[in-house]
Amino acid sequence: MKRDWLIQLRKSKQLTQKKVADRAIIDRAYYAQIETGVRNPSFSVAINIAKVLEFDPVFFFQDILHHRMPHPPAQEIARHFSMTESGNILYLYHDLDRYLHHAVTFLITGMAKGSHTVLIDNHENLSRLKQKLDAIIHGEDHTIVYLHNEKTTLQEWGRQLDELRARLDPDKPLRVWLHEEQEDEHDLVQHLQNTLEFDQAYSQKMFSVTVLNASTVSAAFHIELMRKYPYLMTDLEIVYSPLYHSTDNSIIFPSLSQQEKL
Repeated sequence: MKRDWLIQLRKSKQLTQKKVADRAIIDRAYYAQIETGVRNPSFSVAINIAKVLEFDPVFFFQDILHHRMPHPPAQEIARHFSMTESGNILYLYHDLDRYLHHAVTFLITGMAKGSHTVLIDNHENLSRLKQKLDAIIHGEDHTIVYLHNEKTTLQEWGRQLDELRARLDPDKPLRVWLHEEQEDEHDLVQHLQNTLEFDQAYSQKMFSVTVLNASTVSAAFHIELMRKYPYLMTDLEIVYSPLYHSTDNSIIFPSLSQQEKL
């Protein structure tokens, strides 16, 4: 599909295809094929072109990421992932396809920011995510760490966190995508608490998304989680939690997009 947005952006900066290609260190014919949609850029090429034209490189992968999900809310979530440097989001999902889509977006935006990204999920989802990511970046990215999320004891979970600390550079920004599958809510509360403590201990530059299947979360547990996490995410949006501990819990905050407009 022709990338009209890319053509218009280039023309708005009064640049020819050759000038963009030269500055991005690629062949002009290759760049022309990217504009017409004949070819998709590799991740490194996308980064170079984005720097030349001053835009978020994630835009390049909207055609792929939104192939089955061309909804504006999905693009809005991608934008928040691109902008966020630190903090904690609780994601309660209903649709597995949307879940996988958002996970891939999380990985891509992390790569664009040069962050370490840790993705913790079950074997089946990890396999799907690797396939989707490989179709976009065409190769393994060593800034991404994949961990299998098996049902473990709290002691085992603590050991995994310690190993994770040892594998990563604490001076580099970190992103963690954690898909929790604990069935017992009491155990899950302890796991989530350990995760939040790990977030606080790692560094100031940490952004994490903890994910739960919404169909397995009771109303009472949902309320408890809303008190622990400042941001809540669904398949379609990210909003500030009105129950998160603050100086005035009676205040109900608008969505992130509305906050920005205000």
